[in-house]
Amino acid sequence: MIEIVFGESACGSLKIAQTYGKGKYRGSAVSIFMRHEDGSVPSSDEMKKAQLQAQEQERIAWENAIP
Repeated sequence: MIEIVFGESACGSLKIAQTYGKGKYRGSAVSIFMRHEDGSVPSSDEMKKAQLQAQEQERIAWENAIP
């Protein structure tokens, strides 16, 4: 009965794989970890800009995906 334990996970993964790139972009969680080369912490504006850039890259990847 191992299939029951992992059934939901495998089923969800298969559903996403079969429809990846189709329909409206669903969004995803994005985390940004960054520091300046000198070790200083970036400003909140820099962090927000990096997060928006990462989200835009995810959206573009979704639209260009081939299921």
